Amino acid sequence: MPHFLFAYHGGKQPDTPEETEVEIERWRGWFDRIGPAIVDPGNPVGTAKTVSAKGVSDNGGDNPLSGYTIIHARASTRPSSWRRPARSSATAASRSPRFTRYPCR
Repeated sequence: MPHFLFAYHGGKQPDTPEETEVEIERWRGWFDRIGPAIVDPGNPVGTAKTVSAKGVSDNGGDNPLSGYTIIHARASTRPSSWRRPARSSATAASRSPRFTRYPCR
């Protein structure tokens, strides 16, 4: 089965313990809905760094990673159906709390 990496950018940490609990419940609900597809629920990412031929810098680049999730989707061996897992994975990603709280523009 192919794995899909959801790379989250932007957003912010909750400001209060109450907001943190609400956010945790939103993520738990989403994980419960996609259940067996989860390979690694991921985590928020701490300090981002940029690695290049010039060395390592602390700025994290123009659009630093803020978190990730890895899921898998069923795949067929027929090339004509290879797009189906990607489409279902994209649908799952669009329903994650990351996108419902901080919609892309």
